[in-house]
Amino acid sequence: MNRFIFAISLLLVPTMVSAHGTVTSLPARSGDFLVEFEYNKLTNIQAGDLVTFRTYLLDKNQQPVEFDGVYILITKEPNEVTLTANVQPDPSMPGSAKLTGIIKDAGEYQAEVHFNKAGNVIARANYNFSVDERVLSSDQNNIKDLSGSWIIAAAVLIGFFGGWILRHKKSAS
Repeated sequence: MNRFIFAISLLLVPTMVSAHGTVTSLPARSGDFLVEFEYNKLTNIQAGDLVTFRTYLLDKNQQPVEFDGVYILITKEPNEVTLTANVQPDPSMPGSAKLTGIIKDAGEYQAEVHFNKAGNVIARANYNFSVDERVLSSDQNNIKDLSGSWIIAAAVLIGFFGGWILRHKKSAS
């Protein structure tokens, strides 16, 4: 049994540590709804990054609202279409939908979000955000690559020593 716990620790702890990140959330009111648009970066997006955009439709009590689909249009000034999609609701997260893509060029962008239900637009909002040039020296790139490795290595060591302690604790009993 202890070996099973040890094996699960080795597999799950690094995954849980590396799976959670930070986001930038941009809220806007649309009638009685709160429409949130967020992306999985704490600061501005860098050109060439793979980005997940997520939208949320919430009522006045900030509870998820059901919808049939959401239209997301991302344009670069002046009106150059960068990403566009009709997205279905995310069944794992009520009141939300997501779109993943890469924005290749730096600049100022606008996102237009339309939530639809029964063929009607029930909420819409516009957002502005910036995409920065990718500027990393080789030293910065190496440090960025290593930082995630240290977190995973630490999680594996914690799992290893946790399993070791459990195994030896049972032996001592």
